[in-house]
Amino acid sequence: MAILGGVGLVAMWLFLPGTPKEEGLPDLPGTETAAASHEDRSLSGAPSALRAVFLNPVIWMLGLCNFMINAVRALVADWGPTLLQEAKGLTSSEAGTVIMFFEFAGIAGMLFAGWATDRLFGGRAPRLCAFLMAFTAALLAAFWFLPKGGVGGVAALTALCLAGFCLYGPQALTGVTATNTSTKSFAGTSIGFISLFSYIGVSVSGKVCGALAGGAGGWRAPVLAIVCVAGVGCALFACLWGVRANSYGKK
Repeated sequence: MAILGGVGLVAMWLFLPGTPKEEGLPDLPGTETAAASHEDRSLSGAPSALRAVFLNPVIWMLGLCNFMINAVRALVADWGPTLLQEAKGLTSSEAGTVIMFFEFAGIAGMLFAGWATDRLFGGRAPRLCAFLMAFTAALLAAFWFLPKGGVGGVAALTALCLAGFCLYGPQALTGVTATNTSTKSFAGTSIGFISLFSYIGVSVSGKVCGALAGGAGGWRAPVLAIVCVAGVGCALFACLWGVRANSYGKK
């Protein structure tokens, strides 16, 4: 299968048509403006990439937001089954089912976040993300403090799934915001850069949560630590409250 995939990629590279301009065709109406052309020309070199991405404080802030988001996500995605069995008394099958609903809720949350950003927040994704991270922190706290078993147990698991709904929206929107901030000329560079923070967040979260869970307090310490991390993520997004949609170098 890997060989077939490689052959497919090579075939796409060789035979897939390029952009209209590369194929000798005019640009589609409405896809290019004089301002955009000027922007692309002015941001086409390495020094501009340095300024637009690596020295851009908004991109760095988005990277830190990505760190916080994925540190929270790793607690549930990586440690969730063990956490649910040891702290909430679920069986392995029940824990797996809850994690499945957490992920499904995250998919729905990403769709909602995209719609809400365009329709309710005028494309200013960090504003919505600040609210969603605040809800994530509150729902994770509710998940921990609600009793296990009975109605309280159902409410706790529902809170965990709703946390997934709130968390996955910001995860998707950080890339959108990075693209809007650094312009289409450096979309790949900016997304790759902030994605680096994602993997660091997962790695650090896994190590820290494992170490805290092995202590005398059990799962209480890692869960409350992740609640605080979600709160920090909310604060970081709030710092980007004034960032405009589709505007390089403006706040």
